[in-house]
Amino acid sequence: FDMVSNMGTTEHVSNQAGVWENIHHLTKPGGVYVGQTPYHDGKSWWWHGEHYPTEQFFESFAALNGWEIERLYKDREPPNENLYCRMRKGKDQPFEMPDMELIKYNRRRPR
Repeated sequence: FDMVSNMGTTEHVSNQAGVWENIHHLTKPGGVYVGQTPYHDGKSWWWHGEHYPTEQFFESFAALNGWEIERLYKDREPPNENLYCRMRKGKDQPFEMPDMELIKYNRRRPR
């Protein structure tokens, strides 16, 4: 695809390696990924989702898989802060998953 988007979805997927591998394979060379995820500070969206990628995750994903980050930023304020990323895929190459420690696991507050 020319563009693959993720607007608040990947944080709900248990198989993080699978979801990022799919994003990598579904985006054609020259295509873009545009995504928004909850911010990983433990103050934002603590009731929502389980897997919060960090800025370091996106930087590692891009470096390992031949992508270029065009924009990476956070906006809004806790408890609704988000991390946004736009990156462009370079040439096709095999997928490598970044270290899972770069995705923060959200241990939800007890209900």
